[in-house]
Amino acid sequence: MRAKFWSMVCSLSGVALSVSFASAPESEMRLWVLQEPGQVVEYDTSTWAVINRVKVPVEFIKDPGSLQINRNGQMLFCADPQIQFGNPEQHFPADKVWLWNGQSAEILDRFPDEKETAAARKNAAVERSRWWALSSDGRHLYWFEDEFRIVRNVDGADVSVSTSYRVCETDLNGGQPTQIAGFSFPICQCETGACSETCPEAGFWFPDHGVDDFFIVNHWIPGQIGTTYQSSLVCQRTGGKWTSRKLPQALQDVQDATREGTTIVHRILDGGCCGWENEGNDQTILDHNGNHTILFDEHRRYASVNYDVSLFTSKARISPDGLFVAINISSTWLPGTEIRLSDEGKPNPNELARIRRNLAGLPTVEVILGEDPSSRSVVLPHATLVGWLNQREILVVGNGALEAIDVRSGARRTFPIRVAKESTVFLR
Repeated sequence: MRAKFWSMVCSLSGVALSVSFASAPESEMRLWVLQEPGQVVEYDTSTWAVINRVKVPVEFIKDPGSLQINRNGQMLFCADPQIQFGNPEQHFPADKVWLWNGQSAEILDRFPDEKETAAARKNAAVERSRWWALSSDGRHLYWFEDEFRIVRNVDGADVSVSTSYRVCETDLNGGQPTQIAGFSFPICQCETGACSETCPEAGFWFPDHGVDDFFIVNHWIPGQIGTTYQSSLVCQRTGGKWTSRKLPQALQDVQDATREGTTIVHRILDGGCCGWENEGNDQTILDHNGNHTILFDEHRRYASVNYDVSLFTSKARISPDGLFVAINISSTWLPGTEIRLSDEGKPNPNELARIRRNLAGLPTVEVILGEDPSSRSVVLPHATLVGWLNQREILVVGNGALEAIDVRSGARRTFPIRVAKESTVFLR
């Protein structure tokens, strides 16, 4: 990596954000915002003009993380069944998928092959979880599915489970599925009576803009008080054929990756449980062609082991040129609450004062030079990261407004668009 960069510190803590005179660089990402009561609006990032509006179900605003948008402006909503709402009737049905194909909206069955599963239930309890994804080129949809065939005793406790996963490519209507990846784990004895506590399953990651030529599969055991990560594979399409390669180490939480998965930024999570927030060391790591670079290390940076507050990277995105990584630093602390000692912590007034000073600026956006994690070209207190608008600018939310920051020159462009939170903004 090679780049010249200029160190600077920007602040978004003021009430007003200045409107910049800078013009929009070329090769901008496309920008959409999910807005009340139920619409997705695309904006021109040079003129701020509205390009298009798509009406969506009002429930989407409650679960923006389940909405996908690709570079062609196609949209897919696959609800997270684990998210609980006060009134389930106001949430989009978990057994359906909403698709905007670019021209019109469709409601698809999440499990169109449900009859096949019903037949399998005659011999064992069958449970499935299925996530749908857009393709980046807008020609296909994808399924990522775990299937659990569970044997239970007369008391209803799990005895054993046969777990398999498959990934299927379909047409744009969700039909004609073709399996492109799959694996069956050995039969696992459910030693505690709950299979998820001791038996492996699969997790999946794909880019924000949809599946292109790769995705990542993680083998992991959810556990009761802690998760065990076993292995990670990159599934890659080359010459029309899908193959997989095992990574040197298991990845806990993939945040971003470049084409073909050659560069990956991922997190090592705290692992706190049982009511405790700070029992481990949060890290954010950049892996590139065999090089392993730690971008963020909670204990080294904050020395906060005595108090039960975790400071961590909540989001990380690689710049389009691969030179920088933008990260969002957040914490588990809720304003107005007491900062208590950790499980084995000892009172340390200096440490506590330092933690409070650091918390005062969070959430914070930083831009790190990938080859030198100690070098930060941007530090933005009280801001949340949306992503890279182009190879020079990041887009952030501060004081309810969108602002683009040039990570080299410091030039700002403020968008006259009000947003509630960064998760409702989509850059593709």
